[in-house]
Amino acid sequence: LGANGYVFAIDLNGYVLLHPNLQPQIINFREPVTLDFLDAELEDENKEEIRRSMIDGNDGQRFIKTLIKSLDEQYIDEVFRTYTWAPIKSTNYSLGLVLPPYSTYYIQANLSDQILQVKYFEYLLPNS
Repeated sequence: LGANGYVFAIDLNGYVLLHPNLQPQIINFREPVTLDFLDAELEDENKEEIRRSMIDGNDGQRFIKTLIKSLDEQYIDEVFRTYTWAPIKSTNYSLGLVLPPYSTYYIQANLSDQILQVKYFEYLLPNS
């Protein structure tokens, strides 16, 4: 996922089950923590639509410009993120994935030449 990617999950009420910003202040609290997705994230119109789609049990993907807080919560930055979500089968939950643009690229290499060279080199080695 990288340093700025994360997963989250919500229920049919839009409450967060899993989110990096879901950090209860009281460790042994007897009641469940109820944090709405729009309170866990910096709210905007796109996230309201994503939340509604997740509650409705739809899947989707959206590339949006959004605001994020720094780790120390001192600064707010405007960034691009890809939000991808889908319902979890046989449950009332939906899972989301948030990735920065640089996490969507990957390196593809053809290793067949290197593997062939290693096999040839092994063939030349004396039997031990």
